[in-house]
Amino acid sequence: MSDSRMGVGFFLIGQDSDPERVGSLQEVPPSPTSRAQRLLNVRRVLIGSTIAVVGLVVVAVSRQVGQASAEVELSSVVGLSKEIADGEEKTTKKAECRDTEFGDKCWTAASWAKSDGIYAHPEWYPDLTPQSSIFKFQAIVHKFSPKHCPNAPCSKGDDHPQTHQASPPAATAPPHPQPTAAPPPQPAAAPVAKPQEKPVQIKYLETKVNCSSPLVPVSSKSPTGQLTMTCGCPPPQVLDKSGGAPRCLDPAGPSQMTFYMYRAQSDDEYLPENVNAADLAGLMWYLHNEVVGSVPRKFFVTRILRYKVTMRSDDRLYKHHHGNFGPFVAFDSAKCTAPHCDSIWKKYGFVIGCQNLDRYVANYVRDFKKPQEKPEQAEILIRKLRGKDRKAEDEENQEPHKKRSSDGHGSEHDQQREHSREVSTRTSTDTTTTTVFTTITQTHIHDSFHSGIWYSLPGGCPNSTLGDKSDACLASMPGGHCNVVNGEKDCTYNAEYAGEIRLDDLSGILDEKNGIRTYDDWWKNAYIWCMGAVARGERKGPCKHNVEYSVLTDEGVGTDFWNGKHDMEQGLRRMNRVRQLFREKYPHLPDTFEEPACL
Repeated sequence: MSDSRMGVGFFLIGQDSDPERVGSLQEVPPSPTSRAQRLLNVRRVLIGSTIAVVGLVVVAVSRQVGQASAEVELSSVVGLSKEIADGEEKTTKKAECRDTEFGDKCWTAASWAKSDGIYAHPEWYPDLTPQSSIFKFQAIVHKFSPKHCPNAPCSKGDDHPQTHQASPPAATAPPHPQPTAAPPPQPAAAPVAKPQEKPVQIKYLETKVNCSSPLVPVSSKSPTGQLTMTCGCPPPQVLDKSGGAPRCLDPAGPSQMTFYMYRAQSDDEYLPENVNAADLAGLMWYLHNEVVGSVPRKFFVTRILRYKVTMRSDDRLYKHHHGNFGPFVAFDSAKCTAPHCDSIWKKYGFVIGCQNLDRYVANYVRDFKKPQEKPEQAEILIRKLRGKDRKAEDEENQEPHKKRSSDGHGSEHDQQREHSREVSTRTSTDTTTTTVFTTITQTHIHDSFHSGIWYSLPGGCPNSTLGDKSDACLASMPGGHCNVVNGEKDCTYNAEYAGEIRLDDLSGILDEKNGIRTYDDWWKNAYIWCMGAVARGERKGPCKHNVEYSVLTDEGVGTDFWNGKHDMEQGLRRMNRVRQLFREKYPHLPDTFEEPACL
């Protein structure tokens, strides 16, 4: 198209000048023509030049028109004009990066990474320190968790001045040696405000009573209607005095039972409805497996709550299953997450559910009583392997087993020991790049003790989350909690607050003399202070991150309270410590109640 237009221009030039006139533009000797003739020739040359210029202008305009036409054709295909397309491109590029601001979801995630995450998991943030820009943490969060930070930061250096002013306080000092920035090893004492605890309304006249077998201490009421302890049958059995001597018989229907339940909880407050609880053994099982192995603690658990629970199941449940507990269901944000929740409530009412836990995961028992003779206890086999022991371990594995039973399969102990060696060898192979030894634990349970129990307590509108429970739902599905338990479908239990203890006190991690006044001081700030002391030459390293329990070593760092997850005696010691703390804090309440089995 542009070639034809150029041809038109040259055609106009050729049409307005013949060869002789065109040749007159060249340098030739002057001829004796008249003045008028020369002026006419000059005019013709000027006209021809003007026409040539006009032709070139036409060509240039035509090119622009052709380019515009092509762009119009392109815009018709993509549905955008060039201006709009350019604008979209600029917008897209601008959306690729955005500095997070205070109040954003990304700001919360990046701030946590800056103030807590880098201490708990420094390997997640290579080449960063707590003094690094909030935007550098934003970049890490964006890379590995874009749902929390959809945009990469635009800033590459320090924090933006305006954003930095609005930021929450960061850590007090870097974990790397910087003497001028490190805080003193013992900061000035400051009062630590603990959350205000609720008052306990329960009070017993007598908290202890001596009973002869088969009777045990149980909760009852005095003739004046006050709570007291008396002798009765362990739940769910019922007392029979018809034969003279008291006997404990299995019930013919659902029994009313009173016992303690426990919950591990943060400082948030909510009712003991639409939640999961546990007996003491089940609570310790949960803490050991889910909470104390993380820094900071999982779900920000800070305390152990105790409830005095009185329950009686619906008659329909006992008629079908001859038991007092329904199926266990898990609650999340006050909502039942099991697929069969509706069928349970409709068929049996809002009954408490239960489930037994696995002692092979954590060896906590709920019914241990020290007998007169040495009991047959759980045998614990713990094998701790270091790199220097691997050769000896491999040689030992090559030797034939000397103890074999007559059937050729070997004793149960030999089989379990062989399995433990296989697992240990495989684990040591997987950890050849680290100096930390691995603990492999196998538990042989040959006793009659029972594991811990988890409970589920259905409340109002249990099929909806906490913020979505409508008045209509609460009216149609009131739950099982009530003031005076009667065993009806919507009145199966009552849970009364019976005190709480702090997890920090249980683990024994606070040290006022050394400035450890809070959990954050212990797991995070102590490491910072240690690094500062090393930088100033006041102590030698290395500094260690405190953690209550490590699954790799079966031990804690900075505390030994949680050492030995599979050691039953250690578990009993921890459970007794819980009872002791409650007894010292609430002397007007019984230490414990006889607990029913989960059947």
